[in-house]
Amino acid sequence: MINAFQDVDPHAALKTFRRIISPQGLVRINVISRELREENLSRDEDFDRETGCFHLTRCPSENVEPLGFIERANGKRVPYYRRLRSYYRPDLERLLRDGGFEIISAQSIILPRDIWIRSSASDKARRWEDIIKKYGGYPGSVDTILRPI
Repeated sequence: MINAFQDVDPHAALKTFRRIISPQGLVRINVISRELREENLSRDEDFDRETGCFHLTRCPSENVEPLGFIERANGKRVPYYRRLRSYYRPDLERLLRDGGFEIISAQSIILPRDIWIRSSASDKARRWEDIIKKYGGYPGSVDTILRPI
């Protein structure tokens, strides 16, 4: 599940995990910290502060239909192709508890600057330069280990 949790219906995913994971099993997910997004991207037009979702507007390849459109401050409608959900820590803990899991470990993942710059996600790298300097790399997500309760 590692990097897909931010893209899927979390309730459905947790229900499936709960059904297939043994009582001694573990689940590993990466989640985006909403606190981090709001602190660093509050003025980003692709981040929706109301929902905590970040819209990726770069088309991944030809003939891919957008999931929807976001409206920019200038009134222009821009297609988005991926919608990444971020979580406040207390909301994530509640969601996981309601789904039958608890967090046993949560570690921030900081991608080194050189790896971030070479990645396909770095198309807006200039805007990220201050953030990369602040954290010593790109603060991608939180690596989270869960166990059934």
